[in-house]
Amino acid sequence: MDRARTVVLLGLFAVSGALDALSFLTYKAFVAAQTGNLILLPLALFAGLPALAWQASGASIGGFIIGAVAGGRIVRGRDRDGAWRTMTRVILPMESVLIGLAALAWVLTNRRGPNPWLVLGILAMGLGLQASLARAISHDGFNSLVVTVSLTSLTAGSRLGADDAGWRAGAMPVAMVLVGASVGALAFATHVPLGACLAAIAMAVVVLAVVGRSIEAGT
Repeated sequence: MDRARTVVLLGLFAVSGALDALSFLTYKAFVAAQTGNLILLPLALFAGLPALAWQASGASIGGFIIGAVAGGRIVRGRDRDGAWRTMTRVILPMESVLIGLAALAWVLTNRRGPNPWLVLGILAMGLGLQASLARAISHDGFNSLVVTVSLTSLTAGSRLGADDAGWRAGAMPVAMVLVGASVGALAFATHVPLGACLAAIAMAVVVLAVVGRSIEAGT
């Protein structure tokens, strides 16, 4: 994978980190890290957590599944280059629209109190689309959602582990998720409205799509 494409994927790591931070702090559920939701859902159902917790986790899991299935059908039969073109032309624009719709849903439902269903479901649908493309084009620990793989590459490939070059591929995604999550956490802590945060992230995804198209045109 060339360096230019790597930059776009790293941007998606940051997007995932920011959205997960904002969704968890607001609704106590993740939209990208679905492993967390798979743990939170039974905890909410059987360990006495508030009803909002299982509603939030369930809505996110459901939205993610829908998005991942749709993305999988879109990229079916495409090689890595074809999947890249699909990402820049179709998936990232769709994801930015879904994030924008989630921002609108938050504005419309916020006055009635916390309602996770619509916002989380729409956001997770966009991340499911992104995950399906990441699966088609990822390699060597690069996946725009599964940072555990990157963390494994970073630690297992370090001098304390296998002492190979794999740690370099893992270090950058981990760093970008931390950057994205930090930005999301700071926005939440300083009381920036969630709708404004989501609108900004939607624009960031549009920028990544444009950069990706430019890379495609230059190859």
